[in-house]
Amino acid sequence: MSQPEIVLNCQSCGGKLRAPRSAIGTTVGCPGCKTGVYVPDPTPTLTPNKGFTPSVMIVDPRRKLGVESRKDTAATSVEDAFKERLRRTTEDTYRVDPNNPVMKRRDMRKLKHSKNLTNWDTAPQRRQRSARSRRILFALYCATAVILLVMVGVFWKSVKRTGPRPVAAVIAPKTLETLATSDFSEQLWETIQNFCTAPTASDLLPFIRDPRRVGPKLIKYYNAENPWTPLVLGEKPDLEVRGDFILLSLRLKDFTTIPLGLEKTKEGFLVDWESFVGYCELPWPELRQKRPRTPVLVRAVISPTEYFNMDFPSATTHRSYRISDLHSDHVFYGYVPINGPVDLQIKKTLLDAPSVLAVLRVRYPVNSTNDRQLEITEVLESGWIFRKDDVPEATDQVNTPGKVPTALPEVP
Repeated sequence: MSQPEIVLNCQSCGGKLRAPRSAIGTTVGCPGCKTGVYVPDPTPTLTPNKGFTPSVMIVDPRRKLGVESRKDTAATSVEDAFKERLRRTTEDTYRVDPNNPVMKRRDMRKLKHSKNLTNWDTAPQRRQRSARSRRILFALYCATAVILLVMVGVFWKSVKRTGPRPVAAVIAPKTLETLATSDFSEQLWETIQNFCTAPTASDLLPFIRDPRRVGPKLIKYYNAENPWTPLVLGEKPDLEVRGDFILLSLRLKDFTTIPLGLEKTKEGFLVDWESFVGYCELPWPELRQKRPRTPVLVRAVISPTEYFNMDFPSATTHRSYRISDLHSDHVFYGYVPINGPVDLQIKKTLLDAPSVLAVLRVRYPVNSTNDRQLEITEVLESGWIFRKDDVPEATDQVNTPGKVPTALPEVP
């Protein structure tokens, strides 16, 4: 019969091991930590006072203990055995220093992210440095704001001292339509008074448009049979502004009215004398007497009519228009081929009114038999004021939209 084995507890790792009874009084190695464990005699020693009888633990001898005797008995103390246990550990989750046996769990995040994690041992110093940096940045921001405020204040004072910069050089000059009447009425009325109260015809030249071209016509117009006489003005008339021109009906002291047009120029307001007198290259009586075959310029009031006779008897080939001076003292009949260029020009000018003012070129037919029937060869202007100082030669300048309006107010 085999002897029962002895069960021991390792004081180093706490593991259990078994030893044969033959090992009593010797040291066996712990299979877990290889620490030497002394095998005592399990037989209890009887004491005369207590009378204790120990029982023997029976261990199954079929179980293999795997206990090997440790030849190296140098590390017999508990401390050496514990350090040896720490050195031989194979668990990756723990990191053990035998000289500082404090178990620390590994930080798996640090193994994965390493440099991106916060080192809490030095974090307080970094936070201290960050707070210092924030204070420096805040001071810089405050200094920048103060400098900007000072610069804005200096700029504002300089602008307020010097005033706003002039903008006349970059803004287009204002037209009469954008100005209030009070802005130019005094200058306008002064020009009208100087023109109407001029003592002689030559004294009118400083107040008219294009005196080089119009001046000789003016001097020839006022002759011994038709002298210039100063006009006595009545109440100030209402004004009509169109572009750089002002159109009005001039009221005289004897309650008569005369249409008048003035242009705003660099020299001031100038009177359009040709429209003022309704200038024609031939006076109406002389036109009727001479019956010119070459076209001559006339300023006339034109309106449609249905008069066909003598030299122009057919309404199927020609269209008839009534032409006269401003007060209808001289009345003529003008004819144009139906749907011809001149007919289209005249119809365009008569779209908005039954009669209009126009500058025409007229002539008598070669075999004229009626001194009141004329042929209208050209429409130069829809109105009595030329947009240019020189008389235009082509008819494509007539009725150009957006240009200077040339229609004068009608005299009642």
